[in-house]
Amino acid sequence: APVLDIIDRRSPVVLGVRGFGSDPRHVAELGQRFIRGLASEGVACAAKHFPGHGAASGDSHLGLPIVGFDRETLIARDLAPFEAALRAGCAAFLYAHVLTPALEPRPELPATLSPRVLQELLRARMGYPGLLITDSLSMGAITNSRTPLQAACEALCAGADLVLVPDSPENIIELHAGLAALMRTNAALRSAVVRACERVLTWKEGRKRRAPACSLPIDWQAHRRSVAELVGSSITRRGENPSSCAAPGGLVIELPGPWGLAGALA
Repeated sequence: APVLDIIDRRSPVVLGVRGFGSDPRHVAELGQRFIRGLASEGVACAAKHFPGHGAASGDSHLGLPIVGFDRETLIARDLAPFEAALRAGCAAFLYAHVLTPALEPRPELPATLSPRVLQELLRARMGYPGLLITDSLSMGAITNSRTPLQAACEALCAGADLVLVPDSPENIIELHAGLAALMRTNAALRSAVVRACERVLTWKEGRKRRAPACSLPIDWQAHRRSVAELVGSSITRRGENPSSCAAPGGLVIELPGPWGLAGALA
């Protein structure tokens, strides 16, 4: 979080209620406030899904979608909130498994694995100094054509600092062992891993010096109650289906997918 994708109503619903909206300036402003608010309490953000998933042709959990805008549109529309996040000091960007022909012409290479997107655009052109994190390597956009180990190697060599493997501790251990074995003979991968480790360790040292003290323990149940109260006061449920809601102004909102608010509204 925060989700900085620009919602496009013409595209399949993938983001659910996670995005801030369809106006790049509005999304950029709310994203900056989110990042600075959390930073004021010592919480680092990973803004996602660079370079933008809102107009993707499909769901990257299932396959590899395409974002078909030209380069000028992508920069003015989808990258604007990420440039604002950069100015707000966002600690990390999590980036998407999407094809962006305007940025990366190779048809088989998603942004996750593209040096053009990560190094030439994000690092060199935008000047982003933070951490780069892949989206999950267990998603269909990756596993339909590569193993997680193959994707991790490509991502690290493209410029990733951290690869996301959320399935199980066993999968993480297996991937770690595979990378360690490949590093013995693959000089490019070894150099990429060393660079990534140096960046992560430098970031951690900086956090130790700057982060405010965190008051523990955190009352998670109180947090959940607060979330439910906020949701309940901002959206009015209509009918028996808790995933079909209406805002006070009469706007009906459907909440598909696993990221909806139905649980809090039930």
